[in-house]
Amino acid sequence: MRAGRIYLIAAVMLLTRCSSMPDKVVFEKLSTEELAKTIKRDTAFASFYEALHKQVDGKDDLFKAKYIDLSYERLFKYYKFLNDTSYWNPKYGQWEIDWKGEFGMHIPKADSTIKFWKNYLVENSLSRFVKIELASIKKEYYSYIGELKEVHLGFRMTPLMGPIEQVRFNYGFVAKINDDFKVYKKNYCIDTDPLYGSRVGYWEVSYPDRDKFIGKTVETFLRDFNIYIEVTNVRKNGKNLSADDLKVPDEVKKCIEVEDDYPVLYRIYREELIKSLIFPGFISELEYYAKKQAEIRENRDALCFNFLKEL
Repeated sequence: MRAGRIYLIAAVMLLTRCSSMPDKVVFEKLSTEELAKTIKRDTAFASFYEALHKQVDGKDDLFKAKYIDLSYERLFKYYKFLNDTSYWNPKYGQWEIDWKGEFGMHIPKADSTIKFWKNYLVENSLSRFVKIELASIKKEYYSYIGELKEVHLGFRMTPLMGPIEQVRFNYGFVAKINDDFKVYKKNYCIDTDPLYGSRVGYWEVSYPDRDKFIGKTVETFLRDFNIYIEVTNVRKNGKNLSADDLKVPDEVKKCIEVEDDYPVLYRIYREELIKSLIFPGFISELEYYAKKQAEIRENRDALCFNFLKEL
């Protein structure tokens, strides 16, 4: 009889502990006393409660009616499950192994594809016909006030594979201290005179960029700025050659443009390349994890899963 009473008391205590969260619908605000008691039992409830009501307080009646059976107790239990690293970390470890076995072999294929087209661009670049480099900075000042009037940049053009009849190129520059982003305004230059040997041609700098050259020589400008030069068109032996003639897949171009500077964006573009050019059924590692997570979360509690998905 005594043992039975002990078991009954223990069962009541366990039931009380499991029901320590408020058994109210999540749309109802808790009183200050209820909130204080709940946070005292579990401090994680404070941030949970605050984030929850930022999302649900503005919801309409139809949404609230749909989840009228969802209590704080049920949702907080689900919330704790979602944040249980002792449960999820082993899952991630296994999913990483599974993903590599199912999809990982496509990554080297994508890298090989990108490498092939990079070599193709080097071998077929119009820069093989002419070398262009910044050689001079000419400045003109207003005689009566001494302020800078015009700036002309001189680019040395050197034919590398015999004479060329015309050349078109663009240039841009970025301050080295801000070169986290290799984005620059393109300035277009064209020389229509035949180029038999090395020659310097001059082009005026646009008004917004003019002041960047105040007090600068070629040496000090190149010290402070990265300059980018791209040959876009060449006329040789009566034939017009264009960089646009190099039919590189757009997915590959995007990868090459960001490869050296934006590793996260590069991975995203590489995954797009795989889906488009290598294996349409490819799923990225993050997509794979998200799919596995969603399956577990929905099976755990479909009501909580759908509620959070609709917030």
